[in-house]
Amino acid sequence: MGDDGEQRSRSENFAKLAAEMESLPNTLLTKRMWDATKEVHKKSDGVTRIKATVALTDRKLWGQTVGWFYQVISQIETSLERSRGKHHAIPKVLGSFDAMRRSESFESDLVTHLGSGWRDKITTPPAV
Repeated sequence: MGDDGEQRSRSENFAKLAAEMESLPNTLLTKRMWDATKEVHKKSDGVTRIKATVALTDRKLWGQTVGWFYQVISQIETSLERSRGKHHAIPKVLGSFDAMRRSESFESDLVTHLGSGWRDKITTPPAV
């Protein structure tokens, strides 16, 4: 196919895509995404509820779960702090974020659930 044929084919494909887009209901992208993934989310939510129930019944397992969240929150807070002054928007973000810092609260919870040596008892989840 020559250049003209390729261009015509692209134009036809674009026209078809545009027609399909116009025929879609005028709904928010987030709503369309939710509708498209609803069944997968139902299954995933069910598994998550079962895992949370098990974690809530075991103090050490709950502590480990809190430890995983702590690692994420702590890293976010540390990264934002390191970025202070490196970008004009960071001070604005940190101004709002300072009131929401959670690392110290997580550390207190970890002492409660895993004891004073909690840092040696938490692991990094495989997904990280």
